[in-house]
Amino acid sequence: MKSLRSAQGDIRRRTVILGGLGAAVLVGVPAAVLASDTSDGTPSTTRKNPAAAPKTGMLLATLGSDTEILSVAFSPDGKTVATTGDDDGNVRLWDAATGRRVSTLTGYTPRRLNSIAFSPDGRALAAGGESGVVQLWETSTGHSAATCTVANRGAHILSVAFSPDGKTLAAGDTDTQVQLWDVATGRGTATLAHPVDYPFINSVAFSPDGTTLAVAGDSGVKLWDAATGKTTVTLIGSTGQAASSVAFSPDGSTLAVANGSAFLWDVATGQFTAGLSSDIHQGVTVVAFSPDGKTLAVGSKYGKATQWNVATGENTPTLVRPAISAPMAFSPDGRTLAAFSSAANNVQLWSV
Repeated sequence: MKSLRSAQGDIRRRTVILGGLGAAVLVGVPAAVLASDTSDGTPSTTRKNPAAAPKTGMLLATLGSDTEILSVAFSPDGKTVATTGDDDGNVRLWDAATGRRVSTLTGYTPRRLNSIAFSPDGRALAAGGESGVVQLWETSTGHSAATCTVANRGAHILSVAFSPDGKTLAAGDTDTQVQLWDVATGRGTATLAHPVDYPFINSVAFSPDGTTLAVAGDSGVKLWDAATGKTTVTLIGSTGQAASSVAFSPDGSTLAVANGSAFLWDVATGQFTAGLSSDIHQGVTVVAFSPDGKTLAVGSKYGKATQWNVATGENTPTLVRPAISAPMAFSPDGRTLAAFSSAANNVQLWSV
């Protein structure tokens, strides 16, 4: 098998897309986790008037970083942004309105954290990375809540996702497997083994109703029955292409896939429905639906972020931001897009 570093080249910058958060109960990160952390949390940019509706395309805030950011996620209430990178195994929590760092979650031993996700109720945060371990923290206290370990401790976790009801945690790793755990107990409930032509599981996402798990690997995308662990659909035309990111539309009918470009598939039939074809969409590594399903945000390894009008099917981007790339995520209200800037080496919050 090729080395982890070479095989991960274009998929290191990613975000977990959680299908179904829009239908979940939106409970904010409790006040305790937002205690002051001002030692080095001064923002580069702050919102001048958070109450005023900013114009589209405005830079609202920047979240400083000393390292490459590998994952970014909004809390369900949109008040907090979590980021992590490849430096120290910590998760940093930021005030989305001001750009100030408010807390740091520590205790993950390996240095690299590839993926993070908030639980639907905002009370827990999961992070996965090296050594086949997923760490869960209580966001109210910052204390470790549980540690979930994959069968092969030598595997690296590349993607984590909560089910919409918050009871199950899924993680894809570098050993052709998707692991499922019971969040309440931390015990493993199932292992979905993929064929050897899916050596790396780069992205996992639950459908909004929680019945389907989309799994993106080095050789394509499959849909699994979350209850039985059986494959239900293989996306036609996706096989043989490494996919780095998947995202369900809010209504669960469409799956967006990043595999060098961005494509849409019908979930029920597995049929291809649309794709981005212009030169600006080459090297796509991440996709994210807006909460209303009308817009698809696309990020590439070449430092470009665009927005695609899904309703019209037009390939013309409505917003282009140079030097912005994966990972990226929409805020729950759909008004803000968080994205990593490879040029500035920080996460930028843009009004959309």
